[in-house]
Formats: sequence, C-alpha cells, structure tokens
Amino acid sequence: MGSFANEAVVLLKYRPDPAALTPSYDRYPLENVMVREIFAADAEGTSGDGAVVYFLEKGSICRDPHGRTVSFPRPAKGDLCILHAGTPEEVTMRVAEAGYFGGSPLAHVRMKLK
Repeated sequence: MGSFANEAVVLLKYRPDPAALTPSYDRYPLENVMVREIFAADAEGTSGDGAVVYFLEKGSICRDPHGRTVSFPRPAKGDLCILHAGTPEEVTMRVAEAGYFGGSPLAHVRMKLK
C-alpha cells in the first residue's frame, strides 16, 4: 500500500563534527515535493516501511536554513528527512539512497528513505 501526496519535507543535512557529543544538522525545507510513503510488513511481521521523496527540478523549492531559495544540496551519509513536520504524524527517516535523473522535462532527484 502506498500513497502520493504533494507536501513539504525537511531535509536535515548532517554536519560532521568529531568533537560534538550529539549530531548537528542544517535544515533545508523542501516545498512542492512528491512523497510516496510505503507501509508494508513481510510474513514474519518485520516492518518494510519507508518513503520515496521526489524533488522536481521544475516545480520543487529548496530553502536554506535562513529561508532563501537555494539549489538542492547533494544528499550524503548521515542525512535525514522529516515527513509531516509539525503534525502528530511527523516521522524522521534516514536517507538510504539518492539518485539524480536529468536531461528531460521531468528532471528530478529521488531520495529513498528508511
């Protein structure tokens, strides 16, 4: 079972700091993105939940931590995404994979979340 929704997502870019006791992140609100949430379980009852976020080159907006519109930052190890931010359904998932698809009217970045 899955669903598509046009909504806002917050990308948390991991900021490595070996001296820090807790991880720190820069917040990049993403607007007008496509989200496909996946709710699944295998025969043993193990969760297969996840999500896929599509950032469309001609339509989605990325803002830096100060609210300015910026280019989409390249996802990296340690990054997280917040879906449904500020709602009771809020969930944070890690970026497991990212892919870039360009050269067409449907150019986009696809992030798989776990």
